[in-house]
Amino acid sequence: YIMNKSKISVIVPAYNAENMIENCIQSILNQTYRNLEIVIVNDGSTDGTLDILKGLSNKDSRIKIVDIKNGGVSHARNTGIDIATGSYITFVDSDDTIEPDMYEYLINLIEKYSVDIAHCSYANIDKYGNRRVVGDTGREILQNHDEALKCLVSGRLFIGGLCNKLYKIKLFDDVRLDETIKFNEDILINYELFDKAKTSVYSDRALYNYYANDESATHSSDSVIANRQ
Repeated sequence: YIMNKSKISVIVPAYNAENMIENCIQSILNQTYRNLEIVIVNDGSTDGTLDILKGLSNKDSRIKIVDIKNGGVSHARNTGIDIATGSYITFVDSDDTIEPDMYEYLINLIEKYSVDIAHCSYANIDKYGNRRVVGDTGREILQNHDEALKCLVSGRLFIGGLCNKLYKIKLFDDVRLDETIKFNEDILINYELFDKAKTSVYSDRALYNYYANDESATHSSDSVIANRQ
């Protein structure tokens, strides 16, 4: 394992996620990039989610649990952003997993190209466990401000979700999710974040695993984007 320089804050909103949360958090703990702060925001779960989280946090000091009243996924993400202390910030949904080298790879891209945002492609995993990869040639595409915004708005090249992206924390200085919006709220905040970034780099390596899950609070609004490719 590489013990690395800059700390990455990983924000995980969790609402009634007892069936998947352990796999999700385990995939973050297993990252080759070790210098992580894992902020799990329990969004008023009524199932066994909080107990599972407490068990996990007893085993790894990088986990911080924040227990709040239910306020929806954007509020939970904003709560996590407010307490993040890393130099970088990223997001994972409680029913997804990430590949072991995702953060090492993305932080290396940020350093290689001197950019504010690095992001990657993803795989869709169906209810039978079949993994369908989007892209994955390993192409790296450096984009200036205008090119990235055009892609974001048109839905070309990459998706507008938060979870497959690693951001320099300073981009969030005066930016938060709009908690009044229930649909494509991640595209809206990404527009603000990419608008502040001079350059970004996209790699089509599929490092984020997006699970098809009908009950998911986090996925109900993102599924349109994820299935559009």
